[in-house]
Amino acid sequence: MRLVLLAAPPQLLSPAPSSGPVTELRDAIGGFAPISLAETQRAALMDRVECKFLTTLERLQSLLPVLWPHYQALEVGGTRLQGYSSVYHDTADFGMYLAHHNGRARRHKVRTRHYRQTGQTFLELKLRDPKGRTRKERVAVTGPATSAVSAQRAFLAAHLPALAHTPLEPKLEVHCERLTLVGCASDERLTFDLHLALTTPELRCDLPGLVVIERKRAGAGARSAFDELARQLELHGQPFSKYGVGCALLYPDLKRNAFKPSLISLYRLVRPEQAPSAQETPR
Repeated sequence: MRLVLLAAPPQLLSPAPSSGPVTELRDAIGGFAPISLAETQRAALMDRVECKFLTTLERLQSLLPVLWPHYQALEVGGTRLQGYSSVYHDTADFGMYLAHHNGRARRHKVRTRHYRQTGQTFLELKLRDPKGRTRKERVAVTGPATSAVSAQRAFLAAHLPALAHTPLEPKLEVHCERLTLVGCASDERLTFDLHLALTTPELRCDLPGLVVIERKRAGAGARSAFDELARQLELHGQPFSKYGVGCALLYPDLKRNAFKPSLISLYRLVRPEQAPSAQETPR
């Protein structure tokens, strides 16, 4: 497992010790009542407000039991950690990455996502509006990621007309295991992405100790059990794009100054001894 340094040209670090196998989380995950995939449709939240939090795998094990009474865990085929494999597509000149980097309020991402437990693959669009809401559109696909995108030009044209005739190419693969929790008394959904691996054809970045938490809601809503726990543990919401951070780490020629806060947060969690200071500005 290898982690890429922020400095250019990129160097490779030896991995930090793993925080432990998935089996160490079984007790913490097993304390939730189960919910089926069909039942989660009440909280599908294809149009939502998102907020992300970063923590460590070790800390997650003590965090989850506090949430047992308030959430149910998605269970598919007897498994509560579902495997996700995503391929993010972009224009040849990284137009979508740069739109995010440059702070464009209205932006989008295009990805194929394979859900390993169900065997399904979807072409998914994430559409961000100037008010900070995210809408997700998707269509089931088959075959390799590249051909899946090219075969769905009508779908792209319906939601992103500017991309109808724009060639797209795979830029980044993101692999993880995901725990999904759904509120017992609300439609709030929490996802916990573990054992992240970011890859390009040339480089791979493994983040075995990192957990990316995402809270999804239809709107602002009342404070939830997770909100209260995050306050107590001083977990602060922050921007964190797996695509943006992955490209910033693995494509050394891209400008990445806008992702500096995310990169510093990442290092402080998984490599605190090598975390850059605020004065060490990436390109």
